[in-house]
Amino acid sequence: MDVVDIIKDSTTRFYTLRTVRGEPAWLRIELPAPTQNFAIDSTTPPPLSITISAAVGRFGDADRERSLINNMKKRINQIRGDTYKPVR
Repeated sequence: MDVVDIIKDSTTRFYTLRTVRGEPAWLRIELPAPTQNFAIDSTTPPPLSITISAAVGRFGDADRERSLINNMKKRINQIRGDTYKPVR
């Protein structure tokens, strides 16, 4: 899939995508609002609960949507703790 557009704010990233067949798709990643609610003696914030949703095709395709979400989860786990890692 190709990224056509990205809309982002402080807690959400919305990717407009296009499949190799030219079908529209989108991916939304939502983070909870920023907070500093972690133990005073801890320099590491608690894990975040990330919400990922997707749609593929004009009428939806549950299998490809699930695959897109699972691939994004894998990528997020690969970069956990880092702000950037190249795709391998």
